[in-house]
Amino acid sequence: MSEIQFAGVAFGQYDLILALTTQSRSDAVRLEAQLVDRIPGAVVLDRSPVIRVHKHLGHILDSSGRGTAEIISMVRR
Repeated sequence: MSEIQFAGVAFGQYDLILALTTQSRSDAVRLEAQLVDRIPGAVVLDRSPVIRVHKHLGHILDSSGRGTAEIISMVRR
């Protein structure tokens, strides 16, 4: 599944932690359903949606989240 950017195993309330990239909330719900179908006993207990970040510390980010050469000054003149 190309949407999965990170998968981690944990102990406690959540046994599997995933970071996913989707274009919409409906895509995320569809992907969650696919994971529940593929992993026996899996249940989605929580989710924390994050809106894409376009700028970090003045650096414009490309569509994959990497910094570009373009910088926007954070100082007003």
